[in-house]
Amino acid sequence: MPNRSLATEAVKRVKKAKDRITIALTANANGSKKLELWVIGKSKNLQSLARVNKQLFGIQYRYNNSKWITSVICEEYLR
Repeated sequence: MPNRSLATEAVKRVKKAKDRITIALTANANGSKKLELWVIGKSKNLQSLARVNKQLFGIQYRYNNSKWITSVICEEYLR
């Protein structure tokens, strides 16, 4: 969300959203070998990916409370 805008009228302040995801992109040095995109979010079913065929786009989705790459997710990712 932007911090500022070119508003012509005063606007009521809105609390900033704190929704976050982690995205892992992996490729070799010359880009000839690319791994699937990994998205790590907080909810079991991410709303923005609900209608997306993840296999068609090569997306792996995992979730945990912190939205970070934990040791379990990292081990699965590296294998």
